Amino acid sequence: IFLELSTLSLFLMVLAGDSRTAIMYLITQFTGAGLLLVGTGALFLETGSISIGPVTPSTVPFFILGLGIKAALPGLHFWLPGTHSMAPSSASVLLSGVAVKLGIYGLIRLASPWLAPWFLSLGLIMALYGVLQALLQHDVKRLLAFHTISQLGFVLSALGSGTELGILAALFYSLAHGVFKGLLFCSIGVLEKRYQTRDLGQLGRGIASDPLTFALFLVGALAITGFPGTSGFVAKSLVKEALKGGPHGFASLVLVAAGTGTAISFSKMGYYGFMKGKDLFS
Repeated sequence: IFLELSTLSLFLMVLAGDSRTAIMYLITQFTGAGLLLVGTGALFLETGSISIGPVTPSTVPFFILGLGIKAALPGLHFWLPGTHSMAPSSASVLLSGVAVKLGIYGLIRLASPWLAPWFLSLGLIMALYGVLQALLQHDVKRLLAFHTISQLGFVLSALGSGTELGILAALFYSLAHGVFKGLLFCSIGVLEKRYQTRDLGQLGRGIASDPLTFALFLVGALAITGFPGTSGFVAKSLVKEALKGGPHGFASLVLVAAGTGTAISFSKMGYYGFMKGKDLFS
């Protein structure tokens, strides 16, 4: 009930930006809720309990699909980039920092050793797919939206370790991501409001006109790339430690590649968003 109350609240916020996008968001989120209800009903019939922890194998598909829509898993993420690009920045902060994390929290509750390989595979796909798509974007909010998908890939990869440390890493990463991604959306929201555009090619004047916003953007950008001393560095270190040893060497390399792409992407955003304009040194 409270999960869908948050959906309704965000629907009203997105509605202020674009009605069609808001309706699509509502339909997809209620579809996910419907799948969760079916899964919960099936779980009750099988076990007599509606406690969502490790669930029975026959009900897993309902929970994975329902929570996957909310967490923007691969193939179920179609609603996220468009919603971010059309929603007000305040709604984007909550979408990235809270809404998708509710789906992730549900997946954390489902975590079990036999699901770990599936979570790891999904996490690696998300991490690479999200960052590759982000590198291709000109709309700055779509760029940030795809980075949400990529960063959630790190969270799922931590769950894919199948360890208690992996669960703790996923929880910490979710919290850290909510904070630094919120900072990034707020920073970009200031630029969008000032210049009335989300196109990176039309920005590039922020460092001279609003150095404080640039400084805050820089903090968020350093955190998401895992710069030492930031929450992102701690989060990525926990994921790396959770995957250390065992058959996870390849996974660690994939996440390093995703992290490299993240650094390149935010270097691009910093340059085109703040430094490219004519008034750079004015």
